[in-house]
Amino acid sequence: MIINSLVLSEAVLVAVSIAVAFSSTKKSKALSMACILIASAALLGLLRYSGVLILPELHQLFAALGSCVALPLIAVNVIWPDSSVSRNVRYMVIFSFITAFLSVILVTINEFELWRNVCAGLSTLLILFTGFVRKEWLNFLAGILLLLALIILIKKINILILLPADSMHLLLAATLLIVNFSLLSRTKKVT
Repeated sequence: MIINSLVLSEAVLVAVSIAVAFSSTKKSKALSMACILIASAALLGLLRYSGVLILPELHQLFAALGSCVALPLIAVNVIWPDSSVSRNVRYMVIFSFITAFLSVILVTINEFELWRNVCAGLSTLLILFTGFVRKEWLNFLAGILLLLALIILIKKINILILLPADSMHLLLAATLLIVNFSLLSRTKKVT
């Protein structure tokens, strides 16, 4: 039996997202919620590509939430790690609902499909810029990996045997690990 490469890359993304969600829960509610959204999308993708549960619309909805809610949450975590949105469940939920609501309105009602790329691109550039300006090289590296993932996905570049979506999944998983490591190392320096 041949396993679809998307099943494997989605499985890696699910595992990493869940691990980072648990690891970051005490330090950053924003990063934890972002990982939960990403894990949900990846799990639905895993089930879709394995043929167990074929609901492409549900997978696409959660993938859009990943671009429009999770990536901005990660950017907030990098830019303002001590903010109310990063640390407090209440404000993180308010931020998430507002960004999700705006995204649903723009994408489904106004058919502004580019909004997903705008959210992902802006979040990526903010992470990259913040890491560079503050000389937080792990966050800068996370921004570079996200930017590379977006370019590969948008330009539909195959790398070796990997499909563009596989590369994006693996680069996003690496980004989550790096952002989490940066968060944990920053909090160890403070204490």
